[in-house]
Amino acid sequence: MIPNRTAAKTSDPRPLNLENVVVFAEVCLATGQEVSDIPTSPTLSTGAGAPTHTRPNGSVFFRTDGGADTTVYARSGGAWVAVEASGGDIKIPDDKDIYFGDDDDGTLGYNNATDDLVLNITSGDLKFTTTTTGNIEITPADDLVVTATGSDVDIDADTLTVDMTGAISLDGVGNSNLTIDNGDLTLQTTTAGEVVINGIGGIDIDAANNIAIDGTANYDLTIAGDATWDIGGDIDLATDDSTAGGADPATGGAVFGTGDRHLNDAAGSPQSGDMTIDTGASVVDNGAGAATGGPSGNIVLQTGNTNCDDAAGTAGDSGDLTLQTGDADSNAGTSGDSGALTVETGFSDDGDSGALTLQTGTAGTDSGDVVIDVGAAGGNAGDVIVGDTARAVQMGSLVVFDVMGGADPANALLAGIGTSGDPATTAVVGANMLEFRVQTTATSGDFRGLYIRADFDGDGVSGEGIRSNCVSDQDVAGTVNGIHASFEIKSGGDVSGAAQGGRFGFIVPNDASISKGTVAGAMSEIYLAGTSSVLGATQHSLHRFVTDGADAATRDAQVEYLFSVEGHTSTSGGLFYANAGTVGAKKASFKVVCPDGTDGWIWIYDAEA
Repeated sequence: MIPNRTAAKTSDPRPLNLENVVVFAEVCLATGQEVSDIPTSPTLSTGAGAPTHTRPNGSVFFRTDGGADTTVYARSGGAWVAVEASGGDIKIPDDKDIYFGDDDDGTLGYNNATDDLVLNITSGDLKFTTTTTGNIEITPADDLVVTATGSDVDIDADTLTVDMTGAISLDGVGNSNLTIDNGDLTLQTTTAGEVVINGIGGIDIDAANNIAIDGTANYDLTIAGDATWDIGGDIDLATDDSTAGGADPATGGAVFGTGDRHLNDAAGSPQSGDMTIDTGASVVDNGAGAATGGPSGNIVLQTGNTNCDDAAGTAGDSGDLTLQTGDADSNAGTSGDSGALTVETGFSDDGDSGALTLQTGTAGTDSGDVVIDVGAAGGNAGDVIVGDTARAVQMGSLVVFDVMGGADPANALLAGIGTSGDPATTAVVGANMLEFRVQTTATSGDFRGLYIRADFDGDGVSGEGIRSNCVSDQDVAGTVNGIHASFEIKSGGDVSGAAQGGRFGFIVPNDASISKGTVAGAMSEIYLAGTSSVLGATQHSLHRFVTDGADAATRDAQVEYLFSVEGHTSTSGGLFYANAGTVGAKKASFKVVCPDGTDGWIWIYDAEA
């Protein structure tokens, strides 16, 4: 127990043992009296003059005759240090430290030379903690510097908020991670500025889910080298949908192209790079022989849809879709060729490759055009190539040729150009609107340069398998043929079978279905449009037989017959009857033009004999 204050000795320097004592009130220490826990623990003592006796670090001495800054002493580093308290402050002398713990595990000191206040922990953690409420605020006049050489800086918190009035710079060496669990990671500028990501070795973006890039203005992707997009699923590149209640909403255009290459001096040959957009391959390589490869993903390039939900408004046109290589131009030197444009789906060893679809989006009025074109070039412009010799090219709608003017065809279902009032027009001499020059080296079977079959399977339908109609409102000074068919034997050729310049036939089925109407193997016709029709030509006929080329003697010697009839035997009442006797009376005659240009008549008799 603590001795009574009036009974305390004022001159006894012996320590007062307070072991197992709980203090409920103040402790009064007389001059020269000491209080200690155990001899090796810090003590509280008092006396006159500065302390000189040895005590453990952390001990405190109260001087009875001290001044404002020499009344309280603390034992630190094996020495007594006066605690200055002038004006109510506690002051530590320059270049002196406050030590904490039995083994001086912590110090707090001031360096007068550098004006630094240093709080150092020899081992263990340094903790700044508030318990129930309150913040820990660190406000430097200059910089806040955290140095952990060879160690980590670990910040654990519910929310980390850093508000800066200037720039933020994070510099690191080696692989670095910024990881967010169960939330979004947002990199954003507010009023102005760009988000810039520079990767010396490349930029690698891996996402377990979708990758979305949203922008309110233009989007530019500029790459100095090749660009490859490998997508495991579908690719959908489209402008945003535009839906509005007002008038004329319109989506923006989408442009895919390689960069321009300009040459500004007199030497060199610039060339724009290739662009390849393809889906990934689907390959079965386990060698089991039973697995089936799946189809590769689809590629869809389309502009966004436009819509108008206002009855008084007008839906806008969807934007155009343009695929083209960049220009390769030169101001003074040699211009390069524009790069090739290749759009293809990936290959598949066993499954089908994905479909390639180029289409514009749906619009309330007209949808945008799909334009496939090569860029302008000072040299040779690149070709537009669809398919190759091993693949068929399929068109899912009417193919309209947009060359040499001409309106869209009025009655075409598959392909065409022009109408009777607005045909495709050319003034090129010796030109062919359509030209196919083909060749076969097969030694058996049938070969056809052009094959058209038209099945008339509806009752009452009429028409032609092929119709050729030549029309002129001028003086035809040359030769015009509605159809010109010929067969030519080249030098060294021969005919061991049969060859005709043209062949017309009527095929009768092997039944009795033909019972009415008029049929013929061929028909020659002159059509007079009305009662005022006049044939003023020097020579006209329903049919004309002509032998051309060489001279008259050769023609007379080589061509012996006007026509030949085959497939018949002599039958009375039939097409052919061999009758050496008399014939019936002359019934009628047909007027013909003889080879010498004079008129002649072929008589028709009324009976075989």
